[in-house]
Amino acid sequence: MNQVKRVDWVDTVKGVAILLVVLRHVTGGLRTAGLIEAQGTLHLLDGWVYYSFSVAAFFFVGGLFIYRSCMKKTLADFTMDRVRTLVYPYFVWSLLTYAFAFIFEDYTNHSSLGQGSEILYRLFVDPENRFWFLYGFFLVLVLFATMMKRNFKPVHFLFLSVGIFALNMWLEFDLYNGMLYDTSLNMIFFALGVTYSEPILRYLDDAGDRRLSILGVYFILAWFIMVFTYRGTEILVIEFMGQLVGLIGLVSLSELFIRIPATTFLHTLGQYSFEIYLTHGFVIAAIRIFLVRFLGVTNTWVDVLISVMVGVLVPMLFAKVVEHFKIPYVFNFPKPSASAPDAPAIPHR
Repeated sequence: MNQVKRVDWVDTVKGVAILLVVLRHVTGGLRTAGLIEAQGTLHLLDGWVYYSFSVAAFFFVGGLFIYRSCMKKTLADFTMDRVRTLVYPYFVWSLLTYAFAFIFEDYTNHSSLGQGSEILYRLFVDPENRFWFLYGFFLVLVLFATMMKRNFKPVHFLFLSVGIFALNMWLEFDLYNGMLYDTSLNMIFFALGVTYSEPILRYLDDAGDRRLSILGVYFILAWFIMVFTYRGTEILVIEFMGQLVGLIGLVSLSELFIRIPATTFLHTLGQYSFEIYLTHGFVIAAIRIFLVRFLGVTNTWVDVLISVMVGVLVPMLFAKVVEHFKIPYVFNFPKPSASAPDAPAIPHR
């Protein structure tokens, strides 16, 4: 399998994943605002999206190509690269989110930001907003790189991930730190990606369209059944298995999507998934305020459709403007050297 083909289907996976992330935050915002009926169809959609495999997909593809990048750099250089591309945007966009919530407090779902010490706690210890992923992913990458530099193998990291997952089930991390809970759940997907990257990529290269279609449809249907059967049970093993099943289905179908003209937009979304991830929260909050408070839109389905569409298109347009005018410091801290950048887990970081 050549490198171009790999990037194509990986971007498609990320395109589907970021679309699910935006949809989840749109329906979650409506739920928090009390605009979703308890027994309505939108309530079912909200539950379905809540148990989706979007974050697991980002952790998984983040592990596929990371090993070579990790091994060709010193631990210090590898860590500083991730500080530039993960930690820096985490703090910048988290602070912008708090500023936005403070300015528009009367219009958003964040009724109270708390005192300064509480905000610092959220920033450094237990992020409560959507940027927890950057924090958690950074910790996973640094832990992985540290182990590799100590002559451990990726399979050892997989064993550690399973152990942390088991510890999560025992201690119930979500009672103490939501970021630890989410990271420990998704860390296994990163470990699976980095440990089995070669056989996975080889299988996708060798498998025919018919086999991938059958496999993808079978696992997506199995995921639907699991979600609607166990939705609301909050059993960690069931949640993990559901995400794993859905992820297998998505990866299988993504290899086919890159050859279907009607789904090429997913590839484009994947290329800008990081920029969409950072900025979509502001866009969907603003569009909800405009639709509900100023236009008086009461149809939640109209709100969902418009918010999702605008929530991906506006961030993409903004990213293109930043890219065109070469505006620095928006999405990452620029590299001090002119060395070639790594292929990131989420593109254009």
